Amino acid sequence: MDLEDDIVEMLLEELRPAPGTRDFRNELEKEVPRTGQWGFFLKDPFNRGKTNLPARRLFFSEYEIKKLLSGGKKKCVLPSSAIVSPLAEEWIQEKGIQIVFE
Repeated sequence: MDLEDDIVEMLLEELRPAPGTRDFRNELEKEVPRTGQWGFFLKDPFNRGKTNLPARRLFFSEYEIKKLLSGGKKKCVLPSSAIVSPLAEEWIQEKGIQIVFE
């Protein structure tokens, strides 16, 4: 029983923030004031992504590439900023399809 208590105390001691540093645990638990409207018909998403990547990059999965190439096409034109999934790239190589980035 003492061993369990000692382990818990050691973990709590390790998780305690170092002196002079901020304790982020309290900040994560705070309620964020929310503005805007809630509902199904919103033009912009409420929670915008926090990333440094350029916005409006299109992501193409294997399914979407197959839809673009329906009808036996062997060439696909995508925007220059498009992201192609690894599974789609593998399928493209397997089928010998040419991808052109504008």
